[in-house]
Amino acid sequence: MSVATMAAGGLTTSPAVNAAEASSYAVSTTTLPDGSTTTVRWDPCGDRITFKVNAGALGRSDRPSAVREAKKKVRQLAKASGLRFSYRGKTSFVPRSDNAGSQPAELVVAYVRPEQTDYPLTGPTAGYGGYNFGWQGRTDGSISYGVTSAYVVIDVPDTRSWSTSLTEGGVTRPGLLGHELGHAVGLMHVADRQQVMYPSLHAGSPQTYADGDRTGLDVVGRAAGCLAPVSS
Repeated sequence: MSVATMAAGGLTTSPAVNAAEASSYAVSTTTLPDGSTTTVRWDPCGDRITFKVNAGALGRSDRPSAVREAKKKVRQLAKASGLRFSYRGKTSFVPRSDNAGSQPAELVVAYVRPEQTDYPLTGPTAGYGGYNFGWQGRTDGSISYGVTSAYVVIDVPDTRSWSTSLTEGGVTRPGLLGHELGHAVGLMHVADRQQVMYPSLHAGSPQTYADGDRTGLDVVGRAAGCLAPVSS
């Protein structure tokens, strides 16, 4: 299988946005070996996407609530996208750009210290999420493709004083996690401040996916249909 590692992006607490981005939703695209362009997404007709949570950088008493937080935000993503997920327990694995092939689950959510990963948890960037996209030849000469794995890293020192409310909007750690999980399924940053995928948290940030986010999740989720192989 050929795999292209693609980091989708992070989230900050400072208001910066690329004016060229879509107003309410944006998705990632890539070029396949046959020269065609496709939306980057998981195959919604495949097996459930397995995920594990690493809460090791948090204090021992904070780890159970972080695992519950991650599980709830993944359920929220599943409901909005139609993608199916399966929780496979805790892990000590820390995503880096050079270890995707050894991930213990297709999606890993890791609460980390910045020095543990090479993903850019620097300056105001409090979280980072992305995916690995791959393709392989089939016996009939066609090519199958899709997201093969994904990751989210949350900066523990940077978010230590943040709210962990799962119901309130604003600058919250669950809100940050929901944003990074959006990247893990192919969503990109947008210019609309009322969407989860706006590139910085602010007092009005939503806790759950808004209308534009949901439109984007339709494009990358179950509503888009199965991924069909293409000719090589």
